[in-house]
Amino acid sequence: MKDDDHIFYGHGRDESSPEFTGERFIPGVRGEIEVEHLHRYLFARTMVTGLDVLDIASGEGYGSRLLSDTARDVVGVDIDREIVERATRVHGGDSVRFLEGSCLSIPLEDNSVDAVVSYETIEHIQDHDGFMSEIRRVLRTDGLLIMSTPDSNAYVQSSPEDNPFHVNEMDRSDFKSFLGTRFNQVVFGSQRCVTGSVMMPLEDEAPIESPALHRLDGEKSSIENLGTFGDAGVYLVGIATNGTLPSIDWGILDDPGCAMVEFMKLKHALAAEQVRRMELQQEYETALRTALDQLESMHRSPLVRLASRFGLVPGRDGDRP
Repeated sequence: MKDDDHIFYGHGRDESSPEFTGERFIPGVRGEIEVEHLHRYLFARTMVTGLDVLDIASGEGYGSRLLSDTARDVVGVDIDREIVERATRVHGGDSVRFLEGSCLSIPLEDNSVDAVVSYETIEHIQDHDGFMSEIRRVLRTDGLLIMSTPDSNAYVQSSPEDNPFHVNEMDRSDFKSFLGTRFNQVVFGSQRCVTGSVMMPLEDEAPIESPALHRLDGEKSSIENLGTFGDAGVYLVGIATNGTLPSIDWGILDDPGCAMVEFMKLKHALAAEQVRRMELQQEYETALRTALDQLESMHRSPLVRLASRFGLVPGRDGDRP
């Protein structure tokens, strides 16, 4: 669902709460995984206008629904029956439907779609050639493939622990070869979550085009369109076709919750808390020294010394003299 300035991607009509494994994004989960997944679908939306689209390994279905705002028809295919049923309840509609099926046996007719969207899928499959054969089978002659996968070199640096869900990752050269030898026209890009400052032209200028800028509001499950703006890489992106490449908008998705200003607010709050803890420690030590001085002064007073002679007060060691 969308209005003039917002695109909504939330849970919709379903009350079930699927398990979050860290691998598949679920609307409502915040952080880098949210920004990464949503931005990929925003990126594809501008290239599939009026097309019949396959979203392979569609998961929760929010991405297929986002694509359906511009596409003519979208079919989301996933191997998990429960997820397909939930996606149908939550995101199904006149121009978007969901089917159970495998990446190696896609439940569509030959030459039935104009575009295939495959995000973070191929690294989960050992048989890359088999997956590509199925993509080429269902894709029309001049159809478009939009695919992303982690760059294995950069991904290891950002997340050193092994990912149990990934069985066959590719690095940049592998990915370029994989698409470049199968399609006549290929453009490659990269994706990375960043925080900082961006400077771009106010207007489109050759050879630089000012890309689309969006701002994410996860609390409202909404993406606000802020107009135009520009690029870095953990994830590889490929746009491939044997026909004519579409115009590509390398956009920005801005999440204020991850912005530098929010980080600095937290940093300052933590610094203030540290200063307060030091002040409290100093106050405690001062009060303790004062109490000890007062106790020492009491022991030295003539009255206390006289009383101690008669055994009325204990000595410093706690025993009566």
